[in-house]
Amino acid sequence: ASHNKGSAPAAVDCYPATRYDSGGWQTPGMWFQVELPEATTVTALQLDSTSSPEDFPRGYKVELSMDAKSWSQPIATGKGDLPVTILSFAPTKTKFIRITQTGTAANRYWSIHELALYQPGKTLLLTKAAKKVTPSYE
Repeated sequence: ASHNKGSAPAAVDCYPATRYDSGGWQTPGMWFQVELPEATTVTALQLDSTSSPEDFPRGYKVELSMDAKSWSQPIATGKGDLPVTILSFAPTKTKFIRITQTGTAANRYWSIHELALYQPGKTLLLTKAAKKVTPSYE
């Protein structure tokens, strides 16, 4: 994460009571990134901030990469308006996913209590691992 990276593992620990938070008010350019253990086809992701209902992303873009150096053009853009934000896109194979905040919210952090990725036909849940995010299937 670009901001408050120490709390990033809480977004994928399967405990909705914990969270990643930006540690500051939402501003354009903040990002949260996931590295998958191997290239995987994904079709959507879900950002759940239900336990911090006002901390949803005010604006976002999603970019993908195979090497975390060269990023795709945004494959999803939009504005959140509810505590659960689902970002859908065409099925795409990737190893890295970066969600970038494009909106502004004074007096509101950007929080992710749980992040889930979707594959065509199934949900890929992310769980905490020693250094990387490890997939487990529902």
